[in-house]
Amino acid sequence: MWRSQNHSGAMGQQLVERWTFASASLKSVENDRDPVFLTPPASGSLHMPLQIAQDSVPARILVVEDDPVTQSYLLQCLTRWGLPAHSTSDLTDGLTWLAAGNPCNAILIDQHLPDANCEAIALAMRQQNNVPRQHIVAMTAGLDVRVQQALFDLGYAAVVGKPISTAALSRCLRDCGVHWPLWGTRNKQSAGAQDASLYAPLRDLLKRDLPKQINTLCASIQAHDTRTARALLHTMSGAASLCMATALDVAICELSAALQEDIQPNPQLPAALTLLLTEAEKLLLDTT
Repeated sequence: MWRSQNHSGAMGQQLVERWTFASASLKSVENDRDPVFLTPPASGSLHMPLQIAQDSVPARILVVEDDPVTQSYLLQCLTRWGLPAHSTSDLTDGLTWLAAGNPCNAILIDQHLPDANCEAIALAMRQQNNVPRQHIVAMTAGLDVRVQQALFDLGYAAVVGKPISTAALSRCLRDCGVHWPLWGTRNKQSAGAQDASLYAPLRDLLKRDLPKQINTLCASIQAHDTRTARALLHTMSGAASLCMATALDVAICELSAALQEDIQPNPQLPAALTLLLTEAEKLLLDTT
């Protein structure tokens, strides 16, 4: 569980006693046969991470999607998470943008475009030498096992089905090696407050309340009280978004989605909870 204590000095500075991830860290309720949380996911990644520090250039994402609703949704998510994006509505414009030498770290591309079928799209993606294959995500509606395997056979390393949830989007971007900044940067398109003078006190309030929220959240998950847990995550997401606590906001989104799964034991819950605890600890230990 989480403990925090205030120290003299900068307002809101907190230290978090580091926990150990083991079966004893989040025990299941008494006489419950299914423990909520056992061990963290294995460390490391198959893909090269794209480190996004607050003072560095964030990963740029190319979105190729002809449906204006889906395109707008993806751009809003990426903007909220501090990831610059460029969008096109067909393959030709997307390839033109890439050929111009624009920096691109990941591609989200629909498989049914006005000027190309899925085979032509896959061929064009295989010819992109500046974007690793693992960083190209195929998007399609009506995704099933057969369609998914067909896209893998075409050479894609990642496939996501429509409608795309924010959790699915964040997971596929993480698989592409995208790392979110601890704190997002403020700009005109940001979801957070526009007055820079507001950020320090707001972030101090976020840090002050976070340990108690985490403890309440863990207790709710232990008791399988998903309604309380989801309501608390909704509150936490609003605060994280306002303060532009980007990495925490993404982790909250993934845990909230995992709690929507009405499966016991829930296979997505351990990794999602671990991610949230990790990002919350980073934020509380941050002194910037």
